[in-house]
Amino acid sequence: MGSSAIDQAENAAPLTADVASIPAQPTGTDAGGRKPDGIIRGFDSAPLPEPPISFHPLAKQMLPVRSDEAVCELARHIAAGDVPLDPIIVFEGQILDRPELYLACLLTGQTPRIEPYTGNDPRSFLIERELHRGYLREPQRAMLGARACRRPVGVNQYSEGLSIDRASTLLNVSSKSIFRAKKVLARGVPELIEAVDEGTLSISNAERIAKLPEGEQRLELARMDAVHSTVQPGTEPGDVPGQSSDAQYKAADPNSVETETASDQSEAASEELLSSAGLEPASLEVASIGPATDSNNWIWPGYIPVPGVTAIVGSVNAPIVLVGIKVAATVIAGGRWPNDQWVNSTQVAWLTARARITASLHDQFMACADTTRDHDKDQFYRVHLLEAADDDLGMPIYHMADALGRLDQRLQTANEIRLVIADYLFPYIAFGNLEENIKCLRGAIQAMDQIAVKYGLAVVVSCPLVYRGGRTEITRAVGSFVDIPDLQSVLLVEGSDRGTISPAKTPACAHPPVVNFRRGKAPGFFEPSVPVILFDDANRNRN
Repeated sequence: MGSSAIDQAENAAPLTADVASIPAQPTGTDAGGRKPDGIIRGFDSAPLPEPPISFHPLAKQMLPVRSDEAVCELARHIAAGDVPLDPIIVFEGQILDRPELYLACLLTGQTPRIEPYTGNDPRSFLIERELHRGYLREPQRAMLGARACRRPVGVNQYSEGLSIDRASTLLNVSSKSIFRAKKVLARGVPELIEAVDEGTLSISNAERIAKLPEGEQRLELARMDAVHSTVQPGTEPGDVPGQSSDAQYKAADPNSVETETASDQSEAASEELLSSAGLEPASLEVASIGPATDSNNWIWPGYIPVPGVTAIVGSVNAPIVLVGIKVAATVIAGGRWPNDQWVNSTQVAWLTARARITASLHDQFMACADTTRDHDKDQFYRVHLLEAADDDLGMPIYHMADALGRLDQRLQTANEIRLVIADYLFPYIAFGNLEENIKCLRGAIQAMDQIAVKYGLAVVVSCPLVYRGGRTEITRAVGSFVDIPDLQSVLLVEGSDRGTISPAKTPACAHPPVVNFRRGKAPGFFEPSVPVILFDDANRNRN
């Protein structure tokens, strides 16, 4: 049918005329005002009318976007007299409630009954209207709550959204379910979001699937459909009395139980970490972020996604920290990546387990910025440096939960930060069994991922790996990072003076090439010569 109903409505103008001036098209009705059967069946091929009134951003955000076919189906029921015509609610000159009903009325030629919204809490109003219309399953209520807590573009004084606690109370759904729904909205493929919106997939299973690459998400959905068909043919999960959709899937597929248990253990660790930092998972609010394949949802296209956590790993002899500085300096300067793509200039937070590094870090940022944009403007003021605190003897304190708490407090007020570099993990993996230490990082990585989703940004963790002599030790350690489900990307740095940055794990549909680098020298802010990372010209003009 060409552009969808929602696309058309986005370009429509706000309401400027009286309701009576909106044309109804009652042609082809019978004496009772109903459409003959032939016209009703004709809705399948009828083009949707251009809506005279646009949809309010809250309506587009909170109400699941239906297809044109769904609008035509509703139009058939209206024409047959099967659907009562509820009033269309207008807020700020735009359609707030029942956008599909509005389009269906225009399609059938009915004059929509329009009433203004006069309250002061449009989100709560929409929630109450949705609950009043019929029974919503727990996944549907969680998704509605997640959308109500988001902050869409163009919603002025209502941009802060509901708190998760308030949405949880209104919808009678747990805060944890709403937070899981936020992750599904941020990372799920459209088919996954649709399955949860329809109530046919539990929110815990949907969150687990949303962590997979896009292709694997669709394969998992197909697998679960096959499992469902063997459990209850013709019955949707959740329809079996006394048995939830989770119980049905677990009974049919024992592997899902193991996956869920491992996920729950990791989630419990991250919640304990956040709690000790003074943070509550229920307080996290997700920014409006689309699928990971959107070009706007990258810091470094193909390598560092937004939102999400990326690990830069390699031997301790590799310039891991210098690569992180190069990435951060490119972002604050609005520089160019090796594939000739430019990044929008934005602020960066640098979270470190080291202390008293302001001068040295300033030097290195200045040197990198000089190689990035060929100018000597000092941009270090755009770096929010969060150093380790000192104990009573003047030694740095390594406390991940405290560090994440301080980061969260800074992000609440620094709205322009889109990248966080966490140079904090080395003390936790420097001693003992490397692979076991990396496994213990899962709770911390998940806590970072929750912060990334909350603020709609990228977190990059620097992970120098101490080599103790095993031939495959580094390879196994990189594999342990790849196995962490909340890491969206893992970049392996190999070499010292010259080397490569290669993707060991990439986001969905990303196939970035290996990047060549070399060490160089550039003038710093205090020192005349500072080591920097330079991308080779051979990387240019390569996809």
